Amino acid sequence: MPVPLARAALIAGAVWIGGAAALVTSAEIDRRLHPLEYPLPYEMEGPADPAPSPDENSFGPVMPAPDEEPAI
Repeated sequence: MPVPLARAALIAGAVWIGGAAALVTSAEIDRRLHPLEYPLPYEMEGPADPAPSPDENSFGPVMPAPDEEPAI
């Protein structure tokens, strides 16, 4: 009795793994055939933020030091 149960468990496991692999492969094929409909995850984030100009930083305009005169 244990041999048929073990064989059934192995077959069920193989079928489950094969089904999971087929789903992954199917999704990969769809992504490669229709790249605009299925963008890569890092392409979905949008463009990177541009670098701040020398006169600004991430907190706003750069203020002159107290002992400097403002450049106009």
